[in-house]
Amino acid sequence: MPNIIDGINKMDKEQLSAQLATLKIVTMSNVLSEMKQKTSKKATQLFNGVRRLFDVAPVKEPNVVSLDKRIADCKSKLDCKTREELIHETRAVLQEKLKALSVSMNNEPSDDELSICVIEAASKNFKKEINTGLSPSQKADAIYQRYNERLIAQTQKKYAHATQEEKEKINKQLQEEIDAMNDEQREELKKALRVDEVTGETMKKFLTTSAGASTLLVALNLSGFGAFMALTTIMHAVFTTTLGITLPFAVYTSATTVLSFFLGPAGWIIFAGAELVMLNNNSNKIIYELLAQVVWASVLECGGRLTPKDDMLPSWMPEEQRQIAMSNNREFMELQKKYDVLIGEAETLKDKICKFDNLQQAREAEILSLKEKIKNKEQQLEKATENMEQLENGLSKAKQEFEQYKRYSDSENDDLRQKYTEAQKNYQNAEKKIKNKQNEINSLKKSNKDSEDMILMYEDELARVGKEKQLLETEKEQMKVVLEHTKEKLDVAELKEAKKLQERWEAAYKRFEFDSKVFKYVVKNYQFNEYGYIERHMIELHEAKDPAALRSNRGKMAVSGKLHLEISSSSGVPSRLFYIPLKNSGNGKTVKITDIVKHNDSRYGKI
Repeated sequence: MPNIIDGINKMDKEQLSAQLATLKIVTMSNVLSEMKQKTSKKATQLFNGVRRLFDVAPVKEPNVVSLDKRIADCKSKLDCKTREELIHETRAVLQEKLKALSVSMNNEPSDDELSICVIEAASKNFKKEINTGLSPSQKADAIYQRYNERLIAQTQKKYAHATQEEKEKINKQLQEEIDAMNDEQREELKKALRVDEVTGETMKKFLTTSAGASTLLVALNLSGFGAFMALTTIMHAVFTTTLGITLPFAVYTSATTVLSFFLGPAGWIIFAGAELVMLNNNSNKIIYELLAQVVWASVLECGGRLTPKDDMLPSWMPEEQRQIAMSNNREFMELQKKYDVLIGEAETLKDKICKFDNLQQAREAEILSLKEKIKNKEQQLEKATENMEQLENGLSKAKQEFEQYKRYSDSENDDLRQKYTEAQKNYQNAEKKIKNKQNEINSLKKSNKDSEDMILMYEDELARVGKEKQLLETEKEQMKVVLEHTKEKLDVAELKEAKKLQERWEAAYKRFEFDSKVFKYVVKNYQFNEYGYIERHMIELHEAKDPAALRSNRGKMAVSGKLHLEISSSSGVPSRLFYIPLKNSGNGKTVKITDIVKHNDSRYGKI
């Protein structure tokens, strides 16, 4: 695909010298120089006004050399050089501008690298309007479109402030340009603008009204070559002949509009003080503006676009075939979606069966534990029953002794009364032990009863879980059959889709060597409508004489010597195309495409 240097090479000598003069002269120092001269002139005029009050001879006012005059003088000197010299010097000046912006590139950049660096820097002039994930050609086209919008806006502004005489001149010029067209151009223009007749009055409405300007921009982007050339010829005539704007380079004045506040004496005082940081930022802004103009002019020379038209993409098809391809793609995607759903359902079944297995194991372990507990309690109960018999014998003996000494409870004989007290205490202790042992026996019996009830409940649960698990196992086997059948269909469809894509891409990109996994990944992860986003980037990479220049690796992580491109698509999910430049391959291959993947790994910089 063409790059910015190709556009420069197509320019005639007049355009080259004008462009180079603008690049050389429009610098912050020259802007400040003109501002300083204007400030000195105004100060001298004020000073002379005071001198005249005292009838004192005025001093000579300083001469103001405008940027326009400096550009014209520089251009007249450049006109003596050959086209080759102008192109060589233009490249050198572009490198100087990029160096001033601290752009990283080789000392002797290839045309591709220089073009990409210029486009990247120029896109910062529209950083809120241009997606960073676009390819270099797409960014160049976007810059071109934004500039067309500026030019038409400038036309409207100029026309609004024009005198009646100037407006009549504009209308006359428009009519003359239309009259000079051949029938074919006029028909293409009518078709592009969707009007029944093209006249000077019609074109005036398109150029000077908001609605007309929008239609004109759309027509510029969508029209055929004949209509495009007709439209740009008309615009060029209006700008150059009628409005006094010398295309394509006098638009540089829009760069200085950001400095409009500083064009008076008050601004000059500020510049001399604390706003030096802002001055530096505006210096960069001027460079961005100039580089954007270079991009605009180069794209204009290449027919108004660098990106390939849709019918140049490998996946482009006539409408009927395209609908069939999209239908096949949708069926494949639905089959893949169905397979993914089945995989999910199979995993869910597996998880349920696993949970039932875990529950069975847990309940069986708990039943064993309860049975062991019952066994231990039974042993304790047996022992407690034996102890109960001993305690009952002791109670009987204590009761007899108590009955024997009971009549001595009030005896005056201290010894007998003491024996009664001891017998009573022994009897009460024996009763207490009997009661405690009975409670222990009751507790052991209750514990065993609870454990037995728990075992019955667990056994019922195990029976239910066993039945449910068996149903799940049956469902799993059925699912396995469906899954295998669907996988077979998916594999056949995937192989078919990947083969079709491989045939298209290998036929279109003869200098590419593809890793086999690329085609399968693309058909599995991208819809048919998304192929074009990838293919536009691949066309640029395929046509590049310096493939490494297109890389997005600057300042980012490179993987195993691979380079990568950023790709954005309608889905909003960022993608990466990984590749390796091939040198001296011997088979005409210049690049190996190793991977095309959807991801936004922060190591490669977010899109």
